[in-house]
Amino acid sequence: VTRQVSDDCNGPVIAGNSVRLRVSKMGGVIAFHHALVDDPTETWHMTRLFALRSPDLPMRMGLLVQSPTGAGCQATFSNLHVVRETLHDPRNGS
Repeated sequence: VTRQVSDDCNGPVIAGNSVRLRVSKMGGVIAFHHALVDDPTETWHMTRLFALRSPDLPMRMGLLVQSPTGAGCQATFSNLHVVRETLHDPRNGS
């Protein structure tokens, strides 16, 4: 995604088998946050923050998993929702 502005990506190891993912768009910035399913505080952690080349054009999103090292992985995506609300701070997920 790096073109004129570099992106910020923080990819932690996720303990357990379930994680929540949130994708947010704020103007020309896209933010990915994750939260552990069994975290009672539902704390969102920034995973990636980046800008698109043409943020005003229509956007489509898809989901995939990868295993850049190791024997591979499998995933099931469930409980997908679209919510129209704006984050106040894309870095801390609020």
